[in-house]
Amino acid sequence: MHHIIKRFFTTAFISSWVLFVKAQSASDSLSNTTIKDKLIQQYHAGIGQQSNLYNGPVYEPNNIIVKGSALFSSPDWITGSVIYDGVPYPGTRLKYDMYKDQLISLLYNNFSSYNLMTPRVSAFDIDGHHFITVPDKPDMDGFFDELYKGKSQVLVKRKMVVQNSSSLDKLEKEYEYHTYYYVGINNQYYKVSSPSDIDGLLKTHKKEVQKYVRANRSNFKKNKELAIVSAVSYYDQISNN
Repeated sequence: MHHIIKRFFTTAFISSWVLFVKAQSASDSLSNTTIKDKLIQQYHAGIGQQSNLYNGPVYEPNNIIVKGSALFSSPDWITGSVIYDGVPYPGTRLKYDMYKDQLISLLYNNFSSYNLMTPRVSAFDIDGHHFITVPDKPDMDGFFDELYKGKSQVLVKRKMVVQNSSSLDKLEKEYEYHTYYYVGINNQYYKVSSPSDIDGLLKTHKKEVQKYVRANRSNFKKNKELAIVSAVSYYDQISNN
């Protein structure tokens, strides 16, 4: 019976979505947004506890004692949004474990936490950050924070690793935060860890980009994210690629 109910609401949602897409060109963007939001709300209200979102293994935190937290931004639940199996779920309570590279949500009982299955997540938003998965790229697995998207793309992998540390002659383990930056050009992704890496990727307009970055005081050592985004976004503006 539950499967019949789920199938009914899913079919109705898809049919309504198709009609919405066909009607987009005939109305303004504000009306489109309002209609889209209402369709999504109606779908989730109808599907209730049978939602495909409530599908994943129980979340198990790191079972070793580690100083600090592996969770992105806050150890508390953050209201965000996720696209799961192609369906948007706004207003979803989320946590992102950067050590296990797992997105966590809360069941309808408001008590049990579980892992959303990464292959079924195309994107999620949490605390002002937009995380995505990169399809068909085995060496780009897991979640990436999308800092910029134009003709090119800037992504950062936010990662917690466990390191040994000593305090008052006592050996402890603690989380250490790492970031790894990638620039996507023509559907190829390149790791960037120095200004020379950026110069090599943007070599057709190397001098112009360097001048622009200096003029805007984007210092790679002080703020890698700003410097990389500034360089790549300006490259997109002046490039014909």
